[in-house]
Amino acid sequence: MNLMELAALAATSAMTTAPSADLTEHDHKAAKERKRRDELERQRLAAEEARHEEERRRAAVEKPQVEEEEREPSEMRGGTAVRILGRLLKVRPAPLLIAGIVGAILIVGWLSYWVFSRSHTTPGEIQKKETQATQSQGYQVLTLRGHSSAVDGVAFSPDGKRLATASDDQTAKVWDAQSGQELLTLRGHRDAVTGVAFSPDGKRLATASKDQTAKVWDAESGKELLTLRGHSDTVNGVAFSPDGKRLATSSLDETAKVWDAESGKELLTLPDHPGRIYGVAFNPDGKHLATASADHTVQIYTLDLETD
Repeated sequence: MNLMELAALAATSAMTTAPSADLTEHDHKAAKERKRRDELERQRLAAEEARHEEERRRAAVEKPQVEEEEREPSEMRGGTAVRILGRLLKVRPAPLLIAGIVGAILIVGWLSYWVFSRSHTTPGEIQKKETQATQSQGYQVLTLRGHSSAVDGVAFSPDGKRLATASDDQTAKVWDAQSGQELLTLRGHRDAVTGVAFSPDGKRLATASKDQTAKVWDAESGKELLTLRGHSDTVNGVAFSPDGKRLATSSLDETAKVWDAESGKELLTLPDHPGRIYGVAFNPDGKHLATASADHTVQIYTLDLETD
């Protein structure tokens, strides 16, 4: 092989070996790229597998609860509001439903008792309240309802079996003091009735009124017997003498008066108070009369009256 042939062979060898070197570097870069993409794909697949695993775990936790709810009776599943509240409070619906039923039973029972007790009161709408009491305390046994306005006066009959009341509704009432039953309603005054008193024998009842009069009634029948006129302002106090023959009245006109309880005749006027007179009372023998006044005093009078 001559020199020219050797040179040609060397040139040809150089031309064939150079592309082979370039091809090897290109393949290396491609392999690195494939490896990078493979790593990214592997990471993506790993993340997706982790996500699926989390979903499977959650499904495994929730499945028993769903199955339990599906096993509940239809009436329990129908209680949507109860189940929602139970979930909010982290309490199962069954205890809530039971508590609701018990509460409803208690409310219905209380309402039934209230309606029953109201429907079985006496005509005077008495409420008997027997509360525990010590020796130093009193306890309420009756409440008398029947007046439509303020009650201004009250008095027991001498035998304690009846009770009389005076009211701003222009009436007086007589009640059975044991049962609270309303026995009589006395109508006749034209203004509020301010005071009431039984006669010593319990057969008559006297009333005082803002209409400037006092009246005497039959305590058994309720019939009006007398109307006593003479005061010029509200009559707010009335009292029978111990023998029942006299009647005393007190008034805002600053006087007290004594009347014949049988005829209604005015016997005395006692004008010594410089203020309104709010109450009168006889002493036990009926010979003295006490008066209470807005002038900060109590006056006691000797009654010089002829006796039958």
